[in-house]
Amino acid sequence: MRIGFISLADPSDPNAISGMPFHAASALAATGAEVVPLTPGGRFSDKPAKQTLAFLPRAIRKNPQIRNLRNAVRDRLKSAIEQVQAAQAYDRLIGIAESMSADIGRQLDSLDRPLDALFGVCISSPLYALKTDLPIVYFSDATARLVATTYAKWTRMPETKKQGFEEIESVALSRTAAGLFASQCTLDSAINDYGLSPDRAHLLPLGSTVVPDAYDTIHIDLPSRERLELIIVAADPIRKRLDLCVEITRELAARGWNVTLHSIGGHTRAALSCERVRVHGFLSMGDPIDRDIHKTLLRRSHFMLLPSTGEMFGIAPGEAAHFGRPSLVSAVGGLPTAVQHGKTGLCLPVDASAKQYADEIERLADNPDQYRAMSEAALERARTTLNWPAFGRRAIEVIRDVVENQAERRPRVCVGAE
Repeated sequence: MRIGFISLADPSDPNAISGMPFHAASALAATGAEVVPLTPGGRFSDKPAKQTLAFLPRAIRKNPQIRNLRNAVRDRLKSAIEQVQAAQAYDRLIGIAESMSADIGRQLDSLDRPLDALFGVCISSPLYALKTDLPIVYFSDATARLVATTYAKWTRMPETKKQGFEEIESVALSRTAAGLFASQCTLDSAINDYGLSPDRAHLLPLGSTVVPDAYDTIHIDLPSRERLELIIVAADPIRKRLDLCVEITRELAARGWNVTLHSIGGHTRAALSCERVRVHGFLSMGDPIDRDIHKTLLRRSHFMLLPSTGEMFGIAPGEAAHFGRPSLVSAVGGLPTAVQHGKTGLCLPVDASAKQYADEIERLADNPDQYRAMSEAALERARTTLNWPAFGRRAIEVIRDVVENQAERRPRVCVGAE
């Protein structure tokens, strides 16, 4: 099967868009499919506005007497630019989507051999005005509606811009033969917010990026009062609530646990000032040393914490599961799909306190049989579901189904005797 793989980023780049295009394309190729990359030109960017403002500080920053004037001018100019951008946002977004679609169309026309289907990761914009008769299978971990209500940057965007993204998402989903969604939350949004037919919507959790080496043996290391290690992976320490994890750590320490919290990603003042927190900073998955450090920390830890205020999926709990480590997460967004409550970890209310998290950790840590059962269940789900080979196998099944269904619907030409 020959599949056109549409992606906003180069699918050979393991770091682009959280690595999703890279791993999805690799997973499809591993099934024996021929994957043909199709990457549109054009991007959504606010750089022109930022560059317009940037010259002001450089031009007058050496004169402290007019600093207040500089700030006033900058704020007024920024407000004016934002008003103009808001008025033009809808037309600009639609124009970029149409340009992307046309670019993909030209690439399709230039292929030396035909494709059987199109597949892509987070590709609403390139699909918006794409002219093709090929069946389209669409994968995403989010919808525009969910993103606009989850991430601070998006909640503050002008309404005209939100309307543009909404229209693009709605049209793209209406054109898909099948939609694959990383979480139940996203699948429900595609159906309820955008009218995707339930029989064309499929749940397909994301695979994990940081996993043990093939020859590694996973040992279930039981927590104890003498050694209890927690871990959080938080590129955005505010949304993922690193400070709450610090509070949880302090609460457990106050109860007599020799507890350590490992923090990967961004940091906060509270994390840096707590003697029980080890801040490891950002670790690059493209760096073998950083990758080994990440794996070592997962292997050492007993629980993954991710008490986010919003999350489209949550790859970190899946990665912890590959090392047999259960996760305690907030029951928001896609996290209840990544973590099966009561089986591979716990999903707590988003407003759960540090004390509530500490209570649950203490209960599991004091019950070796329950902790071991949860760890083994997490490892089993990681090996059967939360991995990229499983993603590829399920995706290719759906792609084959839509190709066969389209072939059956094509009108047949019958040649009969006169």
